[in-house]
Parts: sequence; C-alpha cells; structure tokens
Amino acid sequence: MNTSQPAAPVSERELLLSRLIDASPAQLFRAWTEPALLKQWFTPRPWTVAHTETDPRVGGASLITMRSPLYTARVRHRSVADREAHEKMGFLEGWGKATDQLAELVATL
Repeated sequence: MNTSQPAAPVSERELLLSRLIDASPAQLFRAWTEPALLKQWFTPRPWTVAHTETDPRVGGASLITMRSPLYTARVRHRSVADREAHEKMGFLEGWGKATDQLAELVATL
C-alpha cells in the first residue's frame, strides 16, 4: 500500500519524506540498516548502490555511494550543496521511485 500523506511545512534546509508503506517497523528497519537490503532499493533504477556503511545508533552516520548507469560514482552527503547536485543529476523523482522499490522489497521480507 503506497499512499502519500500530507506533510507539515519544513524549512528550506530540511528534507521531509512522508510515505505510508505496508510493512512492519522491523521490516523497514532492516531495509534501511542492512547494507545488502539497502542496495536493493535505495537508488532509482538504473542507478545502483556501489557501497554502503550504516551505523543505526543515535548519533551514528551513514555513507552511501551511488553509481550511475554510466558507472560514475556519487556519494550521498548531508548538505544543501549535495542536495542541489542531486537535483542537477535529475534525482528529483528518485525518492518516489526508491520508495516504490522499498515497498516492493519489504513485502518480501
């Protein structure tokens, strides 16, 4: 079940993704924190995840390297400049596709 939910306004420096996915919290946690599962859904196809490191503890960090179909690696960081770079790469619709892929994956867990 993929249903968009209305979101409260956020500042320009925040990214809020709101999506209802028919999965348990445990399934979603696994999909976000297990590198092998994260690689299956995190980027919109035909992009892929070349490398991922996650530390799901409070204050933990993550490193995700994405690869384009032309094999150009990109690293996801947490900054406005990187968000703008994603937009220039055409990643505007990527989160919608990625969450569709997440919903498909967790349905199999």
